[in-house]
Amino acid sequence: QLEFVTWPRKMSRGTSGTVESFPLLRVEEGLGSRAEASPLPTLSQKLNKCLTDAARRARDQEAPVLLNSVANRGLSHRSEAPSDVSTTSSVANLSMVGLAEAIAEKRRKAFGDCSPARISRCVEVSDLDIVQFSSAIYYAEEAEGLVLVDVMRLGSLEELVSVRWETLDGSAKAGVLYESASGIVVFQPGENFKTIEIRLIQNPAWAPTLEFSIKLSRQDNCDLGHSLHTARVKIINADLFPTNKYAQLIKEGADGIDKIPQFNLLVEFIKMNLEIPGVVRKTVLSLVLDQMANLYFYFSLNVTMYITDVLFAENPTSVSFLPGLRTSLFVPGDREMTAIWLGALYVLPMVPIHWWDYTSIAVDLKGTLRNSLRASLYRKYLNYTEDSRRVVQAADMQAALLEDVVEASQCYTYIVELLRILIRLFIVASFTLHKSPRSWWILVLMPSLMFCWVYLRGPMYLRACDAEGDGKLKIAKFIHTTCHSFNLISEYNQRPLMNEL
Repeated sequence: QLEFVTWPRKMSRGTSGTVESFPLLRVEEGLGSRAEASPLPTLSQKLNKCLTDAARRARDQEAPVLLNSVANRGLSHRSEAPSDVSTTSSVANLSMVGLAEAIAEKRRKAFGDCSPARISRCVEVSDLDIVQFSSAIYYAEEAEGLVLVDVMRLGSLEELVSVRWETLDGSAKAGVLYESASGIVVFQPGENFKTIEIRLIQNPAWAPTLEFSIKLSRQDNCDLGHSLHTARVKIINADLFPTNKYAQLIKEGADGIDKIPQFNLLVEFIKMNLEIPGVVRKTVLSLVLDQMANLYFYFSLNVTMYITDVLFAENPTSVSFLPGLRTSLFVPGDREMTAIWLGALYVLPMVPIHWWDYTSIAVDLKGTLRNSLRASLYRKYLNYTEDSRRVVQAADMQAALLEDVVEASQCYTYIVELLRILIRLFIVASFTLHKSPRSWWILVLMPSLMFCWVYLRGPMYLRACDAEGDGKLKIAKFIHTTCHSFNLISEYNQRPLMNEL
C-alpha cells in the first residue's frame, strides 16, 4: 500500500506558524510501516510536531511580530532578543524552521523536484504481471550446441501477456560462437514459465569463456523485471591452447608438452593466430607491402652494376639494367644528366617505402596479437575456480601478461619478417647466378653454414632464455610475497634477512 507523508519545507512569515509541507512516499507492509530506504518520515513527524507546538505557543503569547523581527535579523542576533517566554518560543521556533529548511534544501539538491505532481508522475502503481528471466547469468558448454534460457512470469497469471526477446553480441559474436535469434514469448492464462532455445556454434579454435546477452522488450499487457529484463549467457570453451591436435599430450602436463615436436607446435600456434579477427588481412598486407623494400634492394643492385659498367666506365657499353631492358647512358653522350636521372630514380622509390614504414605502425600486427592474447588469458583467469586461483599466483599472471604474451606475439611477427628475409636471399642468389654462374658454390655454402649455426646455437639459446624467464618469475614471486607479508616481516625484525635473500 502506498501513501504520502509530509515533510516540512518552511514556516511562512506573518502568519500564526503555518507549516508548508511536501509529500514523501511511504510503503506500508503488514501492520508496520517504514519509509523506503530512509528514516526521514519519522524525523519529519517529530519536526512537524515541534514546529506546530512552537507556533502555537508563539500565537498564544501574541509574539508573531517579534518572531518576524528575529527571523529578519537571523539566528546570529538571538542574544539581543528579550529574555521572556515569547522570545524563547520564537527563537526555538526559528531554530526548528532553519533546521527544516536546511534538511529540505539538502534533499531537494539530492533528489531534485519532490513536488506532489512530480511524485505522482514517477510513482505508478501497476497491477500488471511481471515478466523477467529466471537468472541473471546462464552457463553452457560450447560442445552442448544448445543453451536453454527460462523466462518467468510473476503475478495473477490471469491475462494473456507477451514479450519480445533478442540476442545481443558481447565478447561472443553471432555467427562465430552462437546463432543470432529473436522471437516473441507468449504466456497464456495460468502459464508462468517459458523456455528459449539458442543454438551454439562448434568452433574448434581456442578461446576463453565468452558471453552474449538476451534482452526482453516490447512487452504487451505486462511489465518487465527491474533488473532481470536482460540476462547474460556465458559460453565455456573446453578447447586447448593452441589447438586440440596434441590434446592428449597437453593434458599430461609439462612432461607431455616436452614430447610435442617444436616445429609442429609452432605450426599449431600459427593456425591459432590466424583465427584471430583481422590477423589474416594484416598478415597478407604486411607480406605484400614488405616486398617494396625487396624490390628496391633488387633495383639498387642493378644501379650499382650500372654505375660500375656504364656511368664510370671509360667506354660505356650497353648493359642489362633490368630484366629485359638493355641500355647505355640514359642521355646519350651526357654522363652528368645520366647521373642526375639515375639519382632521381634511386631516391623516388624511398617515398612509398617510408610511407609503408609509417603505415605499418598503424596496422600494428604485433599489437593485435598481443592484445588478443592478453585479453584471452585475462578472461581465462577471471573464470578460474578458487582452487585454480590459489595455484596460479598474482606473480604468475603478471609475468604471463607482461612478458610471455609479448614473446609469443613477437614469435608470429618474426615469422613474417623471416619470410621477407628469405625472399631477399632469393633475390641475392638469383642476381649472383645471373651475373656470375660460376659462384654457385658460394650460394650453397653460405646457407649451409647459417643453418648449422642456428642448429647448434638454438637449443643453448632456448635454455638460456628459459633460465632467464624462470629467474624473473622467482623474483616477481618473491617481491609479491614480501609486499604481501611486509607487516609480518617488520614486526619480527626480519628485513635484513629478506634483503639477503
